[in-house]
Amino acid sequence: MQSFVRGSFLLGLLSASVAAGCGDSGTTGSGGGNTGGSGSGGNTTTTNSGGNGTGGDATNAGGGGTGGGSGCTKITLDNFHASVGRDYTALVATPIGGANADAVDLEFYTAGTMTWSGAIDLGTAENMHYETCTTCLRVFEDVAESTNDPFPTIYFQTGGTVDLGSATLTDADDSAVYIPDGQLINVHLVEVTIDPDTSVSTPVPDGKCLDIVSAPLVVPAPPAGWNCDPTAYNDTVCDCGCGAVDLDCDDATKASCAICDDNGSCDDVGCSDAASTINATNNAVCDAG
Repeated sequence: MQSFVRGSFLLGLLSASVAAGCGDSGTTGSGGGNTGGSGSGGNTTTTNSGGNGTGGDATNAGGGGTGGGSGCTKITLDNFHASVGRDYTALVATPIGGANADAVDLEFYTAGTMTWSGAIDLGTAENMHYETCTTCLRVFEDVAESTNDPFPTIYFQTGGTVDLGSATLTDADDSAVYIPDGQLINVHLVEVTIDPDTSVSTPVPDGKCLDIVSAPLVVPAPPAGWNCDPTAYNDTVCDCGCGAVDLDCDDATKASCAICDDNGSCDDVGCSDAASTINATNNAVCDAG
């Protein structure tokens, strides 16, 4: 979880960025009569300008132009994974920018007593700023894979909903809380910089933006018999010898294994080690030594 140093933030700056939007309005109609009305606002599915209005006749105004797109990149997400405490991560399914992976981080933060449940509005005055948010969604474009890579572009929420479904989180939850049926709905994010000392988030002038129209927020609990750290289950890496097959494994064979010596595993050496005892066809268990 992030450690906040609370700071002030210019709400007007972020509000102006949201109000301005990224899309173009529809162009006005023309015709022999009165001028057509202007197009309606943009939406989250297209980046094109609005269409022309229909022509008018001798007595009637032309129709309004079609709405322009939001100008934002619409993204979809892979499965979420429990990280530590009230922190959940996912990868963006389709790359936003360069070749490096793009990651999503969803945090539930509080310095006091709090419970999270049901539908949570990301567009409140508190949640629209990283230094004050209690439900915080960031997207990192082109996550660095080496020290030579540039720092990733960061996007932060300005609106939308995190729906926890039947799950409830509390400030006392220091271990993973599983979410069986949550979702993200109409989440809008803008490019920001975040001060590493104060956590103040500042929208980048004329920066890029992202839209998540809908995405499952489903973090399954480990199955019965799982003996390794709960956060090792469904964490994008195939952990073996843990008493149950990891959801991350391509199949139940040892060939799928990435880590065989987790705490709690029946094995204590690397998967490729000649001394590894992970079963060849059931990687949840070890062969008798």
